[in-house]
Amino acid sequence: MKTKMVITTLLIASLCFGGESVKKEISQVKGRLIWLRLEQQMLNDLQSKLQLVEEGRVSHKDTQKIKQIAQDYSQLRISKDKKKVSSMHRKLKNLDR
Repeated sequence: MKTKMVITTLLIASLCFGGESVKKEISQVKGRLIWLRLEQQMLNDLQSKLQLVEEGRVSHKDTQKIKQIAQDYSQLRISKDKKKVSSMHRKLKNLDR
């Protein structure tokens, strides 16, 4: 009974004082979701571009750029590389212009 009361007190205290850390965590999760959406869109675009390469519908110059982006992406392992993903995505989108 006494341990239940201690656990309940600690839980209530952590909820009261942990409000700021919860907001921080929510913010971090939202940021990660945005990054994952960007990565997913980049992967979809990369897949489409590679399909065009396979069909021979892309110039040699653009084929080399697409292959380089695919190689660069395969080397990414951490979320700190989101700028690289964003840059790669922009490069892919610019190939359409």
